[in-house]
Amino acid sequence: KCLFFLNIMPSINRVKLRAFGIRHDKNCRIMGFCTITTGKSSLISIGKNFRLVSSNLINPLCDKKACICVSDNAHLQIGDNCGMSSPTIWVRKSVKIGNNVNLGGGCVLFDTDAHSLNYLHRRDGLTDMANRIDKEIIIDDDVLIGANTCILKGVHIGARSVIGAGSVVTKDIPADSIAAGNPQK
Repeated sequence: KCLFFLNIMPSINRVKLRAFGIRHDKNCRIMGFCTITTGKSSLISIGKNFRLVSSNLINPLCDKKACICVSDNAHLQIGDNCGMSSPTIWVRKSVKIGNNVNLGGGCVLFDTDAHSLNYLHRRDGLTDMANRIDKEIIIDDDVLIGANTCILKGVHIGARSVIGAGSVVTKDIPADSIAAGNPQK
């Protein structure tokens, strides 16, 4: 299923979320153009006071539309009081975002390699998909992630950490840390 948001009116967007079986708590706001794609038996749950902005009229860092894709049997869980600006989130297995998390403009999260790392596997589409690696992403409470950061599969970011803008997060970040760079340090 594919769901598009064009309305600036959050109440209409909440009706659309319910119609597509996306669980959300009170005060869920999606503003601007956002594409949400869900697979069979996928699960999306969104906590209270969620806000997603996908418009450079509202946030100058949002020069691309927000896109969330949750594949078959995958799970996206977003906690309470979270904010995002034009994220790209691709979930093949599981992405868990805690409470009070903010993603800066243009952040990318994906819990998959999308393709096998073996060039022989990539020569055949079915073999390629059967041999890709998917690993859960966990972002604990009170994390701030700077604009245009990329968070890769298997990463766990500890509570109260700050990730600098433009970082590529390839490894776990302990709680109460500041990390930045490509790869992050």
